[in-house]
Amino acid sequence: MEENELDASCIQCWDSVQKNYGCATCLTMSMMGERLMPSACEVDLTGAVSMYALTPASGAPSGFLDWNSNYENDPNKCVSVHCSNYPRSFMAGEIEIGDLDVLGESLGRENCFGAVKGRVAPGDMTYYRVTTQDTRGRAKR
Repeated sequence: MEENELDASCIQCWDSVQKNYGCATCLTMSMMGERLMPSACEVDLTGAVSMYALTPASGAPSGFLDWNSNYENDPNKCVSVHCSNYPRSFMAGEIEIGDLDVLGESLGRENCFGAVKGRVAPGDMTYYRVTTQDTRGRAKR
């Protein structure tokens, strides 16, 4: 990223890298994020833009999770999950470097090593997501 003067990246990690290189990109992306080089999964350009906006705004690593609210009307709880490119500083306790569970079943575990497994540390977080209206070709407001 430094050599090409990139501020952020997005990688086709589901399932091109596994098929072509025999590994997962999660750990590398996690390490890059920790070094303030955000990288979004699944060629998610708006995800990369979102992460990049948060990184210089906070001066800290940004993370990328899928989230939903399974706690009805409680604004202080949510379910967040990813396979994960999450920076280490966002994790609580021990982490495991292992295989991608879902892709490991279909592509073979030997092609899916490099997943970061652990729990996200409790605490405050900012939700932010740039989206588009692709059929209209403009940013959603």
